[in-house]
Amino acid sequence: MLIARDIGVEAGLFTPAAADKYLAWGGPVVRVVVEAIPWVSPEADGVAAAQAVLAELPTRDVLVHGEGEWAWPVLRWASAQGYDVRGGLEDMLTGHEGQPVQSNADLLGYR
Repeated sequence: MLIARDIGVEAGLFTPAAADKYLAWGGPVVRVVVEAIPWVSPEADGVAAAQAVLAELPTRDVLVHGEGEWAWPVLRWASAQGYDVRGGLEDMLTGHEGQPVQSNADLLGYR
């Protein structure tokens, strides 16, 4: 229904099984997001969770991000690997050194 109305679909993949289902579907998307989320993604840490999903995908043309305590480690790893990344207050409530933040500007060190 969304595609029929020219509304872009974003595929958020939290697990290797979700990646497999996405590939089997094969529908059009505007972006594929590999998401490492504590207590949802079935790995011990965010980088391992992202790597497990990425291993199922035939392309590196994805955006990678983590949430909560996995956000910064995933952002650093994915960025170093050349993946597109994103982060914001909806994903992390502390800055890169663990300091509390109240805005996206705080995350970037602007105040």
